[in-house]
Amino acid sequence: MNEKRKTAAELIAELGSDPEHQAMLARKEEERKQLLEERDRAARPIVEALRAAGVNVQGVADLLDGRKLDPAIISILLEHVKRLEYPDQIREMLLRALGSPVARPYWDELVALFEQNAAHLPPAIHYVAAIALDGAFSHEAIDDLLRLVKDPRLGHARAPLLFTLKRSKDPRAKMLLLELRDDPSIGGEVKRMRRLDRKRDGAAG
Repeated sequence: MNEKRKTAAELIAELGSDPEHQAMLARKEEERKQLLEERDRAARPIVEALRAAGVNVQGVADLLDGRKLDPAIISILLEHVKRLEYPDQIREMLLRALGSPVARPYWDELVALFEQNAAHLPPAIHYVAAIALDGAFSHEAIDDLLRLVKDPRLGHARAPLLFTLKRSKDPRAKMLLLELRDDPSIGGEVKRMRRLDRKRDGAAG
């Protein structure tokens, strides 16, 4: 019971001199590198298409660092996100990159990706198509937004669009948020948002 507790520094030093621990770290780092290499190989057609369009990128991840997109890039990303041969991780990255105001001219295609699941996205990343819609949304598309969020067939994948509704100044958006409190798929998300808003308002007051 009186044994001296080791400090964090002592534990780190002990692990640093442990051959088994160091070997485990080395294996994990090697696995990480292999995964990155596999991802880069799989994404090579996208990178080549972007470079042919005059976009100097090393990989798909470059499109997520705030780089200014243009319509030519959006068109390429939309073309490739629909291809089933890409791993889900790459298609998820493409969808996140598509969440930009620059993608507004392609709004109808983004809606089709989400509503009809035209890219055959698995449930785990289908909601990312809604994130892309959130990033590309403009008030002119409010009717589309209301229709999508009301559609129970889209299930929990609609959750990112709740934030789009919340930002909208259209009174129909405010009313729909209230109605969605009892939605079996996203009602919990609506209630959670409202609780956070009340806490925030209470703190501000």
